[in-house]
Amino acid sequence: MMKLPFAEWLEKNDRFEEAMVAFKDAQRFDRSMRIMQRLAANVAAQHRFKESSNFYWLLARENLSLIKDYTRMDAADLNHYEMYLEFSDLADVYYPYQIIHSFIEEPAQASAASQSQMIQIFNAARFILSKLDKIRSSPNSISLTFVYLALAKVSSNIGAFKTARSAYEKLYGMKLNADWIEQIELNSLQTRSKPFSDRESLQMMCNRCATPNPVLLSGEACTQCLHTFVRSFISFESLPLCEFKPMKGISHRRALELFYSEKVKTGKKAKRGEEDGWTETRYGNEQVLTIGQQEGDESSPFFDKVNEVCETQLTSSEYIPIVLGEDILQTLTIDEVYIVDLTKYCKTFEVKYYKNTIPDVALHVCENCGRFFLLVSFLLHICLLYTSP
Repeated sequence: MMKLPFAEWLEKNDRFEEAMVAFKDAQRFDRSMRIMQRLAANVAAQHRFKESSNFYWLLARENLSLIKDYTRMDAADLNHYEMYLEFSDLADVYYPYQIIHSFIEEPAQASAASQSQMIQIFNAARFILSKLDKIRSSPNSISLTFVYLALAKVSSNIGAFKTARSAYEKLYGMKLNADWIEQIELNSLQTRSKPFSDRESLQMMCNRCATPNPVLLSGEACTQCLHTFVRSFISFESLPLCEFKPMKGISHRRALELFYSEKVKTGKKAKRGEEDGWTETRYGNEQVLTIGQQEGDESSPFFDKVNEVCETQLTSSEYIPIVLGEDILQTLTIDEVYIVDLTKYCKTFEVKYYKNTIPDVALHVCENCGRFFLLVSFLLHICLLYTSP
C-alpha cells in the first residue's frame, strides 16, 4: 500500500532512478516508463545522444519483458511488442547520431577526420536515414540538416559523388544556418564537376542474394530479396551475416546440439587448377584474404538452400525466410553461427540465427542488446574506453 506514495515522493524530489525502481515494485510499469521517456528526451535535448540511446533501449527492454506470450499475442502483448520495436529503433538512431552531431558541431574534429572516420560517418548517416523511414514520430533533437550535411561533406571526400549531390539537393529544401549557405553552395558546385556515380565498394552487397544495393536505401532491407542488413554498431557498415530459421519443431537446444555435433563435409570439391586465387574483402580496418574458399562455400548445403530460396523470392513480394532442417543445421559449426537470444527478457521471444558468410571476419554479438560488432573494433573500444559500446 505504501509503495506507490513512496514512488511518487521520490519522483517529486527528482530522485528519478530510485522512483523508477519504486514504481516497478508497485507494479506501475506505465509510470516507470514515463519517467524513463522524460529522461531520454531530456538528455537528448542536452546533446547526450548515447545516453538517450541507452534510455530508449531500456524502454524497449521493459516493453519486451511485459509480453506474456510472444507466440500468441493478445491486444496488450501486441501493443508492448510495437512499443518495443519503436523504442529499439529510436535507440538505434540516437546512438550513431552522436557521431554526426560531433562532426558538425566540432570543426576541428571534422578537419582532422581520417578516411576510416569519414567512412564511419558516411555509414552512420545513411543508417540513420534508412531507420527514420520506420519510425512513426520524428525523434526529438535529431536534425536532418546535420545528417544530410555530414553525408554531403564526407561523400565528396570518399568518392560517393552521386550521394553527395543527392544530399546537397536535400539541403536546399531545408532551413540552413546563414553561415553555412555560401560554403554549401560552393561545395555543391564542386561536386557537380565530378562523375555522377558512387564508388562501387561503397554499395551495400546483400549477403543472401549477392545483389548490390544503392547507397541510400528506404529501409534496411535488400531491394531484391528483402533480407535485412545487419550493421556493426561501431563502424555502421553491413556485416557478412545471413539470417536463417530452424524448421518448426526443432528447439533452440536441439539446434545448439546440431551446431556442436561432429561435422561431415558434404560440399563439392573444386578441381585442381580451378581456384580463382586470392580474394580480398575489407571490413572497417580489417583486410581479409581468402583463397579457394568461395567454391566450397557455394556448393555447401546451406548455400544451396539459400539459392533455392532466392529463386523463389523472385516471384514473391513478401520476405521468404531461409528455413533449415536438421540435415543442413548439422553442417553448420558453432563458430560460424551467431545467435541473438533475448529470452531472458521474454521467455517466449523468438531466437534469431545468423550464419557468417565470411568466417574469416570475426564478429561479436552483445548478449544484452543483440547488436553486432566487428570483434577487432569491439575489443579496441573496450581497451580505449574501458566500457562496451
